[in-house]
Amino acid sequence: MVLIEETKYGLKVKFSENLDSADLKQFETALLTRTHTIHRPDILLDLTCLHDFTLDAAWEVIHFIRAHNHDFGRIAAQTAKQAIQQ
Repeated sequence: MVLIEETKYGLKVKFSENLDSADLKQFETALLTRTHTIHRPDILLDLTCLHDFTLDAAWEVIHFIRAHNHDFGRIAAQTAKQAIQQ
């Protein structure tokens, strides 16, 4: 599931539960639309509630980033504390 909020700097995106290719398509569409109103929008990704993602979703991320790597400004990711511990 993905929740997308337009902000003055770009987009705030919250992924929760499981991430699949349909969620990524929704995110990609919103982000590309936002590039029409803001030059190089910044993105805040909230991954605190993300539990899992599918292989096709991971592939979509790689493909999208390679195709649009100069279209966006800063990208910040917020994760659960457990996800960043070593």
